[in-house]
Amino acid sequence: MTRKFNLTYFLWRWLASFALITVTYNPTNYCFIRWAMRSEGDLPLKILLGLLIFIAFGVLFKASLNSLGKAGIIVLLVFFGILVWVLTYYGWLSLGSTSAIFWVSNIIMSLLFAIGLCWASIWKRLTGQYSVDHVDDDASE
Repeated sequence: MTRKFNLTYFLWRWLASFALITVTYNPTNYCFIRWAMRSEGDLPLKILLGLLIFIAFGVLFKASLNSLGKAGIIVLLVFFGILVWVLTYYGWLSLGSTSAIFWVSNIIMSLLFAIGLCWASIWKRLTGQYSVDHVDDDASE
């Protein structure tokens, strides 16, 4: 059963990306990096959770790189950078604290990952063309 792309499809991927990034690091004291650096003991658990987070980031990064390409990632980063500039220029966003900068960065990275995860569906919806990562060698015979 295939699912059609819709806003819910995107929002679930964005929330999962945002959760992973925020659980890994955020400006509060409730994140993996601060917990792993601050607490004594629990070394096996820290290594296991760190490995799972590393794998999850690897999957997100690889999927985003495969679907968007380097140029697509750069274009999105430039777009988000200009968007933040516009929002701060007109006073709609304040980046006066380190905490605000981290939260904005977390949102931007999670949006980048969510777009990367959904890009093939977005592309198909916009153009009607399917995106294929691998072509079988037998198909040419």
